[in-house]
Amino acid sequence: MGKGDPKGGRPTKLTDEVRDGIAGMVQRGLPYDMAARSYGVVAETVRAWRRQGEADIAAGEDETPHAVFSASMARAENICALELLDNIKAGDDKEARKVSGATWLLERRHREFFGRSQTIEHTGEVVTRREDLSDLEPEQRQELAARALARNRKRGTSVH
Repeated sequence: MGKGDPKGGRPTKLTDEVRDGIAGMVQRGLPYDMAARSYGVVAETVRAWRRQGEADIAAGEDETPHAVFSASMARAENICALELLDNIKAGDDKEARKVSGATWLLERRHREFFGRSQTIEHTGEVVTRREDLSDLEPEQRQELAARALARNRKRGTSVH
């Protein structure tokens, strides 16, 4: 590792230290981008290493630096998910915040398995009402807009 690109490019940053460091951070729950930056690597490079590793493994070459990296990252993600699940299972009222945090991370990191999916079906009629405000003075229109904005903020909705 670290000998450079066989095509004559600059030396690779994919060393054992970088591989183990990034995988260790991902295992602890850090997003790829942050883990990569910690080792002076951009996230797209990490994703490219991962893709190359997956291609190497699919071709039966599972000892290449990229294949080892890809396998290390997959293992790190799985260990992280298992530890988060263990935290959720072991959680009680005292550890509610820990459980909530573990749930949050699982829902985002492994959306396909733990993310919330929701389908909302609306079968009723949608009615909108617009009033003609052209008769109002500009100050009156501003006051109405300010009240509507305050009402929507109170409800937690936004006006578009």
